[in-house]
Amino acid sequence: MKNILNPFISIGEFRLNSHISDYFEEFNLIKDEYDNVTKWTTYYVENNDIILFTEEEYIISIKCKEQCIINNVNLISSSINVFTRMNIDFQFDEELYIDDYEMQKVYNVDSIGLQCWTNKNDVIVSILISG
Repeated sequence: MKNILNPFISIGEFRLNSHISDYFEEFNLIKDEYDNVTKWTTYYVENNDIILFTEEEYIISIKCKEQCIINNVNLISSSINVFTRMNIDFQFDEELYIDDYEMQKVYNVDSIGLQCWTNKNDVIVSILISG
């Protein structure tokens, strides 16, 4: 399955604002954790790099870490400057430390509804879309 990005709508077969039960028959979803602060439940898609975040069983955010394709370009492992070549604006948001060891930068690409997380070299390591 290719994880084609449809801005503001979906990544691959997973659509924002759809009910998580819509995917139980076709995919093996592994329910992971419930966050008491955000009130979100996390689901991992077995044999896929997609992570689904739900609120009241509706998908509110989708994350991918291996493949996220737009305009025939896989954004994962691309430089954040890939958006410059596509004439898409992006803005630096913040730097975060993951697990106390790895620093990642967060960029917002508002015109296509993305949040991109990059490593210290500004290479995209994950993509997040939200509804």
